[in-house]
Amino acid sequence: MTFFYRYRVKFGTVLVASICLFSAFSQSDTLDFTSLGLDPIYDTVVLPNATLKAIKPNNYPGTFQPTAPYTYGDTTGYGGICSKNRGCAGDMEITFNDSIFGLSFQANGYSPGDAFTITGYRGADLIGTYYLTSQTRIDLSTFGLLDRLYFDAEWIGSSSGMVFTEFDFTTMSSIPLPPALPLFAGSLMGLLYLGRKRKSKKQPRNQRLKDFHQI
Repeated sequence: MTFFYRYRVKFGTVLVASICLFSAFSQSDTLDFTSLGLDPIYDTVVLPNATLKAIKPNNYPGTFQPTAPYTYGDTTGYGGICSKNRGCAGDMEITFNDSIFGLSFQANGYSPGDAFTITGYRGADLIGTYYLTSQTRIDLSTFGLLDRLYFDAEWIGSSSGMVFTEFDFTTMSSIPLPPALPLFAGSLMGLLYLGRKRKSKKQPRNQRLKDFHQI
């Protein structure tokens, strides 16, 4: 019990500092397609936080079709995207500018026969695979940190493909080392200061107890 009482304040301080540091290095994010307009876009789409490439069979460059806000199931107002090939059944690759986690998004416009294999990567490492065969909310939070997604379209018969909207994820910000290092060092200095302050407050009292026992 004494051990817990002695260290619970320090543990709480470390926990709060850790949460503050984590918040400084991460932020909630989305993919906003509203600036693209509604005309088809050849091959590549560049957003502030990600780059998308449309890919046709045999790795030929494809075409993107942005969709208007609040259509195809979008409830966020950020619009959506599809990679065109016999409708929206083209392959697509999304490369995020920074590592992300907690990713989820919506697949809309399903027709019988539509199927996508969605693969997540961190660098060259394959993180996980999700097989999409329905109109649903896709939760890839179990993938952990990733920086790239590949959508492999597998259409059958008259399938029309799918539109992807409502991306939601947390970005790990790329803060350069010189600015980040003082932030981390400052937090450690604060913890050391609090520890020394608590110790200095206890010392006079302990000394008085020692003097009392010597009488």
